[in-house]
Amino acid sequence: MKHVGKLKLNYICTGCGSCEVICPVNAIKLGLDFDFYTPKVDNELCVSCNKCLNICPGLEINNKKLSQKFLAINVQHKSDYILGNYISNYIGYSNNSSLRFNAASGGIASHLLLFLLKNNYIDAAIVTKMDEKNPLMTKSIIAHSREEIINAKTSKYCPTSPITALKKVKAQKKNNKKYAFVGLPCQIQGLRKLQENDEWFKNNIIFTIGLLCSHSVKYSGTRVILDRLDFRKNKVRQIQYRGQGWPGQLNIEAEKTKTSIPLDEYWESYFASYFFTPYRCITCHDLMAELADISLGDAWLNEIIEKDDKGSSIMISRTEFAEKIIKEMKNKNSITAYKINTEKIKESQKEIIMRRKGAFKYRIELLDFFNKPRPKYEDHSLEEIKNDSTKIKLKSYFGSFLIYLSAFLGSTLLGELLIKKTSTRLLKKWSFFIYKFGGRKYHSD
Repeated sequence: MKHVGKLKLNYICTGCGSCEVICPVNAIKLGLDFDFYTPKVDNELCVSCNKCLNICPGLEINNKKLSQKFLAINVQHKSDYILGNYISNYIGYSNNSSLRFNAASGGIASHLLLFLLKNNYIDAAIVTKMDEKNPLMTKSIIAHSREEIINAKTSKYCPTSPITALKKVKAQKKNNKKYAFVGLPCQIQGLRKLQENDEWFKNNIIFTIGLLCSHSVKYSGTRVILDRLDFRKNKVRQIQYRGQGWPGQLNIEAEKTKTSIPLDEYWESYFASYFFTPYRCITCHDLMAELADISLGDAWLNEIIEKDDKGSSIMISRTEFAEKIIKEMKNKNSITAYKINTEKIKESQKEIIMRRKGAFKYRIELLDFFNKPRPKYEDHSLEEIKNDSTKIKLKSYFGSFLIYLSAFLGSTLLGELLIKKTSTRLLKKWSFFIYKFGGRKYHSD
């Protein structure tokens, strides 16, 4: 195999863009394929160096090995099957009330970047925002200012590829600037493999913020919502998936109208059931962004849900540098953060953990059974599930099949049409069905 273009990309590719950045002859360019980013390879330029294959996190990943290398594991660290390696866990939020209210879950990610920039820890940050010229598409940028960082706040429930922005900064001659990077777990994996193979990335990307992720959503997911609302694509001026309080809402602005849909309304109807999910997301086990300096996600805890309408994040600190920054931000009253135990983190993500971590090995085995390509996990064995009872096995295989079926339906024009014509009440019931059968209680290996 000469390059990543020879892979069955719909089963292997995460769309991270690390292959484009590592290519020494610029033969690889990420492009849209069925509403998701995948690499396009110019065979005439390709020199068959295999660098793109070696760097690909979709093909092979070993979180345990990379954690040892990049998180500087020491006696302070604790290790957990669900969380990965970490030092401390927190719940926190930005003390900037506007930022907290308008971000996705407490404004911690944006405020971290602002603090790092203001205090000269970094020169810029790699972030992703919606593209002003094409408001339904994302655009990854090198943010040098407060305004640019704030403009990139909140979640994007559509494809992103922030690693590709690194190509521009590395190309600058004698660039010794320091950068922070914000990405999903698979994108942090791609970055760590880049850092493993290239000293510039290792030395210059000094801080990573990982965003907890249950699964990605293709652009087709947003298109279906817009079609159901009778919005024409070329008339949309702005779209924002979260913000305006917590847990937030989808805000769509067109030429002559605006509309908003609460997060639980559109997520449970269209995205929770994996309708528009790339297959590679289904075989991922890294919910918690285990390779980031700090991991952030919604604090889905009853005590937060009942009282908090502005937003709070769970924060998993994995490096001494992350601990230092949190301490400094607390001392300067930039953020509010208090420690919580590991079980609280797990409680906040319980249902997602049961699917993402608890049952992922069944989804892997299902691909093996049908002789489909899948990622290689050197730090995870499939032996664990052999001890499950017959009842658990049947439920988990059935649930895994349903998730793949949902992803398949969302990838076809007929499936899209079916989803558009089905009532949101029935779509939510299907999501509940997926939740019921798609998860499995987890325990340590």
